[in-house]
Amino acid sequence: AEGTLAASLLAKLHGALARGETGVHVLLYGEPGTGKTELAKTLAANLGVPLRLIAEADEDGDEPSRQDRLAELRLAQRMLPGTGNALILFDEAEDLFSPPKRSFFDDDASPSRVYIHRLLEESKLPVIWTANDIGRFGSAVLRRMSCCLEVRVPPPAARARLWAKAVRS
Repeated sequence: AEGTLAASLLAKLHGALARGETGVHVLLYGEPGTGKTELAKTLAANLGVPLRLIAEADEDGDEPSRQDRLAELRLAQRMLPGTGNALILFDEAEDLFSPPKRSFFDDDASPSRVYIHRLLEESKLPVIWTANDIGRFGSAVLRRMSCCLEVRVPPPAARARLWAKAVRS
């Protein structure tokens, strides 16, 4: 079943890239350390396209803000389609979908849901989102995902095969 699911996911992403579909999003979620980011890298490698990571650090090498990450996502969506096919990876997506902490002096601390919805709907390149907890995502955001896939810890036999392969490499 897992092979069929991976093949379906690859076919969906390949078709989206080939046809220039907008609003294609894949959410990979699960416990930390289950390989969500590695799965995203594997999908891109199997499609033969680069995987562009969104704002893991700001221009000074420091922790990026929510606004930094949003700005880089918007920029990637504007700039990358003209340079050829690519997938975008937005790792640790809770950063975007969790409302910022409210400040006593800030009446406008909650993110605009309509802004996020349009951002998702109008994305020109497929985005792979990873998250540990989808409880922070609203149902409207989850409905805009083309696919939501829980990535679980592999069973012991599969982990043993992975370790054996890693040792041989």
